[in-house]
Amino acid sequence: MEAVSTASSWFLRIAIPKTWQTGFREDGLKVIGIGEKKVPEPLRNVCNRFIFIENLLAEKTKVEAGKQIAKKENLREAVKLLCEAMDHIQQNHAWVPLSALGSAATAAHTDFDARTYGKSKPSELVAAISIFETRKIGNHIMVRHAKKRPKT
Repeated sequence: MEAVSTASSWFLRIAIPKTWQTGFREDGLKVIGIGEKKVPEPLRNVCNRFIFIENLLAEKTKVEAGKQIAKKENLREAVKLLCEAMDHIQQNHAWVPLSALGSAATAAHTDFDARTYGKSKPSELVAAISIFETRKIGNHIMVRHAKKRPKT
């Protein structure tokens, strides 16, 4: 197991050779990054998974009106990312497992996380987006594009 920790980008350039991102992955290691939303996108993209610290922190106070507006705007971004993921895995408007949709979204955008969009779980995020239909089969949530695609 290897771990690299840094608090500043200048240290990252000195401490990690240019090939670290491919070296770890070529050796079959999973690269997980954790940092603030200000972490540069290239660093987030070389990880298999990137988690924003802001998503890990519990909110202790009510959400202010400005933050609610920001999360609504972010929901538009979630729609785009999830539609791309759905289009990538879906065949003939078939139902797909929510887990497959989440995996496809994370594969395309390593920092994808429902908490970024104000939802605690992927199922809540998908339920908040009207262009998707969901149904439960046993313990699995299935998702597909709604027949009519209303604006969200």
